[in-house]
Parts: sequence; C-alpha cells; structure tokens
Amino acid sequence: AGVFNKDAGSAATQTIDVALTNNGAVNVNSGTLTVTNFPANSGTISVASGAIFSTNNSNLTNASTGIITGSGTFNLGAGRALTNQGTLRPGTSPGTLTITGDLVLDGVNGSITDIEIGGLAAGTQFDVINVTGQVRGGTGNVNDWGTVNVTHVNSFASAAGNTFQVMNFASRIGDFTTKSFPAGFPYATTVGGTNYVLAFGG
Repeated sequence: AGVFNKDAGSAATQTIDVALTNNGAVNVNSGTLTVTNFPANSGTISVASGAIFSTNNSNLTNASTGIITGSGTFNLGAGRALTNQGTLRPGTSPGTLTITGDLVLDGVNGSITDIEIGGLAAGTQFDVINVTGQVRGGTGNVNDWGTVNVTHVNSFASAAGNTFQVMNFASRIGDFTTKSFPAGFPYATTVGGTNYVLAFGG
C-alpha cells in the first residue's frame, strides 16, 4: 500500500502502461492520469475537480475495499463500465462526479453509494453523479443497486418541498434496494428514465 499523486507540477497527461495494483491511494489532483492495465481497484481513487482518471477504454471493478471519490471525471469510454462493489463517494463534500461510460452498482456484491446534502445547489451543496451511459445492477441481479446512504452536512436540514436531483444518466435498469436517510428526514425517491431525485415532504 502506498500513495500515488498526479499533481499540477507533472505533465498534463501521464500514462501508467504497466500492470497497476492499488491497495493504498491514487490521487489525481490535476490533468489526466491514464492506466492501461488496471482491471480492479482495492484502494482509494480520488479525482479532483477538472481532473480525469482514464482506463484507456477498459472496464474497471471497484472491489469491496475500494473507494471511488472526488469531483472529477472517471473516463471508461463508451460501452465500458465502472462496476462498484465497494463504495462510490461523489464529491469533495459535496461535489459532482462524472462517469464517462456505464455505471454498474453491483448490489449483490455489496455496492454502497454515499450522497451528502448540505444545501440546495447541485454539485456545490449536494452531491451529484453524472453518467453518460447506463446505470444498472450487476450480473447477479441487474435491478439491485445495493445501498444508498444519504447524510446531511454543514448543519443542513431539509424543508418541506426540497428536491435534490442526485443522479443523471442516459438510461437505467433497477434501483437501490436499501435506502438510508438522516433521522427524521424520510426522503421519497423518484427514479426517472434519465435522473434520480430525492424529495422531502416535511
């Protein structure tokens, strides 16, 4: 386990073209980091706003111990997928995480998605996940997205009528099977064809 930082002082685009194993942390703080032989992640990958983590048009599985986080872009490529069996934690308290490709929330194998809400502004006060392709469950049950954990931050408390569009996608199959909300705030969920909305009725 160790830490790899892609910082502003390095080349705008860096490529790791040998087999990569991550049990520690990969931080893409600036520019683009491309990995060409990285099928599974067991550590933390954090991508800062404006930065890109690219799998070179390959699938990536975030294993049970893995954490995907940040406000940048995970570029899998069209028709490729990020499969989450660990924790997907968009934003930098809060922020917007963009996934170029499909997002597979593998609920059968323990997928967890964390959403923070600290205000009404999308991407700056509450977390957003933007997916250019399809969101679906894993091969074990394509309808099972696993768990979503919604938490309030910055002393925020929803008022009646507040809505939060926390996911945007091209298409979807399924929904979260377990939904955890802050005490006293039983959000209603609306799963549309291209978005996922939390609403508080008061």
